[in-house]
Amino acid sequence: MNKFLLLFSILSIFMFTGCTRTSAFDYFATDDYYEKALPNMIKASLMKDLETKALLHGVYLNNVDKELYNDGEYFFIALHIIDDSKDPKQRGLYNPTYHLNMKVDLSADIDKDDINTEDKRLELKACKEHLEFKEEERERLETARFIKLYKGFSNENTSSQDIDYEDNITVIDNNTTKQPFPCIKNFQALNIQDLEKGHKLRLDMPVRNRWNEYYLVKFEKVEQEKLSLIFESDQYGLAGLNFLKEE
Repeated sequence: MNKFLLLFSILSIFMFTGCTRTSAFDYFATDDYYEKALPNMIKASLMKDLETKALLHGVYLNNVDKELYNDGEYFFIALHIIDDSKDPKQRGLYNPTYHLNMKVDLSADIDKDDINTEDKRLELKACKEHLEFKEEERERLETARFIKLYKGFSNENTSSQDIDYEDNITVIDNNTTKQPFPCIKNFQALNIQDLEKGHKLRLDMPVRNRWNEYYLVKFEKVEQEKLSLIFESDQYGLAGLNFLKEE
């Protein structure tokens, strides 16, 4: 009787376990890093003539592990460049024709009172003055467009003063469009760490294949809630990846 019960128990185990299939996704679904990385991952590609020339995946790690990544802005980067250099020193993010920078918009902070450094105060002052100037310029341009519209419908001769005013507006517009935009601050990477095959961070992330180059990239810590990575090629233009800090 005991032998029969033992045999029945063993058969029952095989029957139930045989119906259950465990996939790689089942393991990933229980992984905290993987689950947090998915909503914080953005993909960007650079293309020419409908052909992909470079593909980049970026994960904002500060939202994934706030305790570990807290002294800067950290990103996991997976990068594949078509026809990349075979020289390891010039591949991926080390390729001199490709660039990865971080940008933040200062305009949301121009009315803040708790600015703790003089440099930041000067940056925000320049940004505020620029925005005020652009608003004045916009109003003047709208006036100029109205004058042009009026001249198109009117048979009357316009005065020389109107013509000079309109020409002046055009000159101002041409000059100011070439000026740098002080409300956008650019950051270069403080550190780029290669992630070799088998590195734990690579294994925890939701993107991996043998074609990619993998990196942990650190930028200066900023107070802004919105961050943008700008991935740029000297030949194929640029693409932006926009991230939002979680509270």
